[in-house]
Amino acid sequence: MWPFTSSNDRDTSELTNQLPNNLKEFFDEVNPEQNHESIFEVSPQQARVNEVLLRTEKANHGKYDDVLSKYKLTEKPKKVCSINCSEINQQVMTCFKNFNYASFETPCTKEIKATTTCIELQKKALKKLHYDQCISIKQCDQIRYVIDKLFTENFGQYGDNVNEETSHKFNNDLDKVFWKVWR
Repeated sequence: MWPFTSSNDRDTSELTNQLPNNLKEFFDEVNPEQNHESIFEVSPQQARVNEVLLRTEKANHGKYDDVLSKYKLTEKPKKVCSINCSEINQQVMTCFKNFNYASFETPCTKEIKATTTCIELQKKALKKLHYDQCISIKQCDQIRYVIDKLFTENFGQYGDNVNEETSHKFNNDLDKVFWKVWR
């Protein structure tokens, strides 16, 4: 029987002793904290978002904003990513238009990879800036603009400069701008 579903009340350290070494290493890597308390802690960014959401709800007296709701329904993160990466995606289309189908190799691999990377970075950035919880259309648009601007500044217009150093700088820039977006 799987050790975590057994009915007896054994300590988790006892159970981990019965696991194979590679599985023990996995659990230690995923969560090195033995008491698992950190899973219940709220990050400072999430605490700030919660504070702003509460303040906005009190200011609006709990009224439902139909315009913002419709905006969020149409401007989902997937669409935002597509729009922010549209120039890179256009390069894929241009590449395939000029593609010689007689050859066996695909020269558009670079462009496809750049588009995929752009979309992944945009998704992470939208999540990091809590786009899905924005409180106004102005703030939602501001988040979109800032992410697109930082992407271009760090990686270039077509995402040609994606590496570990620029990714780290991009994430640091997002951390800095978070507190300005969520005032």
